[in-house]
Amino acid sequence: MFKIAYVLIAVLIMMPNASWATALGVASYYNEFIFENISQDHSDSEGRVAAGGNVGYEHMSVAANVKTDPAIGDLVVGGNLNFSHGSVGYLKDNTDVLYQKGSIYVGGMANLYNVGYGSLTVGNPINFQAARSYLTQSSAAWGALNPNGTVTKNLLGNGSFEIILTGYDPHLNIFELSGEDVMKANAGSFSINTPPGATVLVNIDGSVSAMQNFGFFFPLPEEEYDWDPYILYNFYQASSLTFEAIEIHGSVLAPFADVQFSNGHIEGQLIAMSLTGDGEAHDEFFIGQIPEATTLLLLGAGFIGIALGRRKMSIRPH
Repeated sequence: MFKIAYVLIAVLIMMPNASWATALGVASYYNEFIFENISQDHSDSEGRVAAGGNVGYEHMSVAANVKTDPAIGDLVVGGNLNFSHGSVGYLKDNTDVLYQKGSIYVGGMANLYNVGYGSLTVGNPINFQAARSYLTQSSAAWGALNPNGTVTKNLLGNGSFEIILTGYDPHLNIFELSGEDVMKANAGSFSINTPPGATVLVNIDGSVSAMQNFGFFFPLPEEEYDWDPYILYNFYQASSLTFEAIEIHGSVLAPFADVQFSNGHIEGQLIAMSLTGDGEAHDEFFIGQIPEATTLLLLGAGFIGIALGRRKMSIRPH
């Protein structure tokens, strides 16, 4: 896979009308955005959830910490919904009508038992196929960006890695890791040292990876600054991901991955192929800025055209 030089990013920064992805398309509205099926029990997503396939929930809470927007849907299921013992939406206080029992959209059949909610609509407000295409292309394009940050991997006495990401760009810091590196952080640590407010894109390759049993560290404590909304872990090749015994700080984009998530939570969004387990999602949403895939491809093609033109000129006979 070709790499897009970081000079393109620098050019984009200088272009006031450049097309930047300030969000993840329609997935920006959802704490969990899954292309196919979800199967979870005894867990919760503080934000909205969308799944293109079937959803099986038991003892679940969905959209417990967001204002209801019927046009979006607090729980959107493209296929069938089987849901027992739980709730969608949350009545925060009796005076704020924007906090109320939530809205459910179901494309197939709905089987609900002992579930609190506000409205149930047969239909699907999301074009999952288009969203999947956009996010898959974006993941590949962002994974092709050259890193401008440095990665330090220190081997600890227990055989695990201490991973340290260091970047100084005030706009966008890009890092490159292997899926094996991330798995070796098990019982180790993961540190991110970048300027506050700068986007952090961590590209992670490999078909299999895991985030298990390690902590995240930042230059400033969470009480002083919230780093989570600016971090995106891009598992652009993964088909299998395991998240276990961990508090993930930042959002995860893994368009090809079947995710098994247990005994932990994510302080951000999760976008993946499928999801199983009891992992929780807390209502942090990615607000970092990354150039859109189409912008990168067009600008890259333009630079290639200029380079080829210069090469032809240099070999022109006298």
